[in-house]
Amino acid sequence: MCWTACHTWKREGSTALRGPLLPRKSEENSEKERISEAQNVEKTEVKEKYLQQAKKREDILALLRKQREERIAKELISHPHKPKIKADEVRQKVFEADHQDQAAVKALK
Repeated sequence: MCWTACHTWKREGSTALRGPLLPRKSEENSEKERISEAQNVEKTEVKEKYLQQAKKREDILALLRKQREERIAKELISHPHKPKIKADEVRQKVFEADHQDQAAVKALK
């Protein structure tokens, strides 16, 4: 027991005179720090995930570019050896096919 400024006796260990127990500022700060640290860890994990996705995307695009370049190179090599069809021949083939279709329709009627 001790003698206080208001001249009453009180027990030093008594919580009844101190009021309800509130967390200390250091405990509040440490809780805030833990929450902040957990949020930072989560942010870095999400950021790492998105960076991996971006890298994967870039790898896929690079592969597609490479495949396209290879395909174009093959086409350029084979282009001189392809048979050349004149525009008139193409029109004539289409015209003949058209006549055959019309004849088949007339036969069905």
